[in-house]
Amino acid sequence: MKTEKRKNTAVKWIIGIFAAAAAAVLIFILSIFAIDPMFHYHAPLKFLSYPLVNERYQNNGIVSHFDYDSVITGTSMTENFKTSEAQKLFGSDFIKVAFSGGGYTEIGDNLKAAYDSGHNIKYVIWGLDYDKMIYGKNYRYTEKGDFPDYLYNDSSLDDIKYFFDPVVVKLAGSVVKSTVTGRAATSFDVYENWSAGYEYGRDEVIKSCELNASASKMQQLTDADRAVVTENLNENVISIVKAHPETTFYFFYPPYSIAHWGMEINNGQLDRTLGAENLITKELLKYDNVRLYSFRGNSELICNLDNYKDAKHYGEWVNSQMLQWMKNDEYRITEENLAEYEKNADNLIKSYDYDRLFK
Repeated sequence: MKTEKRKNTAVKWIIGIFAAAAAAVLIFILSIFAIDPMFHYHAPLKFLSYPLVNERYQNNGIVSHFDYDSVITGTSMTENFKTSEAQKLFGSDFIKVAFSGGGYTEIGDNLKAAYDSGHNIKYVIWGLDYDKMIYGKNYRYTEKGDFPDYLYNDSSLDDIKYFFDPVVVKLAGSVVKSTVTGRAATSFDVYENWSAGYEYGRDEVIKSCELNASASKMQQLTDADRAVVTENLNENVISIVKAHPETTFYFFYPPYSIAHWGMEINNGQLDRTLGAENLITKELLKYDNVRLYSFRGNSELICNLDNYKDAKHYGEWVNSQMLQWMKNDEYRITEENLAEYEKNADNLIKSYDYDRLFK
């Protein structure tokens, strides 16, 4: 009798332990769902203070659940844009969803998700990086860690990962901490804005440059390259432009510094890159809802290395100026001025005194 009673007690204890564990797991899952630091299920709760710190984890939730009617997107070249400035200039409610190091693939996929979420988008300000033009249509940047595909696909079967993903759990804790300590939620002006964290000027730029002892033979854009560029552009950019004639797309080529173009000459890639730019430009200019801008012919900008922390990356004041230029329709490329733009911008790059710059 005592043995039977002990067995029953043991069974009850085991059941109790499992029930308590199940309850704890359920509470944990519900807590992650309620906080939802990546906005995977819902918009941010007004009484919580959300840090915006992880683009690849948070951008899909932002485009899916935030209130907005316009988007700024691109790579790190767009991270220093301030949505407050864009809102004043364009009269629209902007979000900023950049992907540092990103290819056209993940930027395009995230923008497609924005449309799929039901948002009516008036303006898209979109940086098209030179160094990602001749990349495959499925290229994704991996140096920031594994891409959280489960946050972007249409399947809910793998969403269980969300509740136990250490990145998600850690950020949920940060939401609680920020809320308790009274820290304000991250604004889109601040979201991944790195401008204040670096030194600028010639010394910083030259340190970032890698040059061959002697210049490489200049490469041209091959037919194979053209196929890659065209496929990448059509899949990740043109398909969106064509599907949404109601949106005005403000595309721009980020103004890399003159030092970058010196490296392009040194490693034999300049003509290849400019060939890709020409191909993309001619394709984009076919569409009435596209406005395309380039600033690489502006010597006061790209030759002033005080604007740059390295050969490519410029400070936030350049982003502010580009917004003004785009709003005022300055430095816009059209079918009528394309040849003149290329002549002047190419001449600036090809005739520059790089020996003096790199000595």
